[in-house]
Amino acid sequence: MHKIYIFLILLITVPLLQAQNVQESKPPLHAGKIAIETTAAFGGGMVLGAAGALVGIKLNNGGGWDDLAGALLGIIVGYPIGTAAGASLVGNYGNERGSFWAALGGSAAGLISGLLFNSLFKNTDALPYFIGILPPAGAVLGHNLTRSYDHPVAGSALLNYQNGVIFAAAPAINLKSIPGYQKSVLQMHIFDIRF
Repeated sequence: MHKIYIFLILLITVPLLQAQNVQESKPPLHAGKIAIETTAAFGGGMVLGAAGALVGIKLNNGGGWDDLAGALLGIIVGYPIGTAAGASLVGNYGNERGSFWAALGGSAAGLISGLLFNSLFKNTDALPYFIGILPPAGAVLGHNLTRSYDHPVAGSALLNYQNGVIFAAAPAINLKSIPGYQKSVLQMHIFDIRF
């Protein structure tokens, strides 16, 4: 009977007892990396925004207001793409990956928010600040919300399922005494499933 009891404890061990050995499936955030991502997002937005403005001017050879309209359209398209590209290029360095599309969505949301804030406050002097700051912030936020490790993090269980990948690892084994029970119990983390 004791052998069955020990076997059941091995199979039905509580993963929370092993929590100190299990690494998170999301990489930790570092303030320095976020600052570099934000700077790269701003720089990428400036480069592609300027390139978009030049393309817009070249496509509208009518002169006058047509050139200005083409330049503004080029900036509106190029700046969010550049901020998403900058945040993703720096953010995907090392063993971390984030979504470019989430960064692009965050950047577009930042651009739209900047336009809405400007219309809400009725202050056209603040428009460059809103449009300059919010798209890079949105791109960095979108990228970091979707970040994960490029390769699965080694689990503490014998069989691990993480990010659609099944892999084996050396399990954590503990010898534990249970109050009111005369003998020690061997615990082993068998399964770890994370969605």
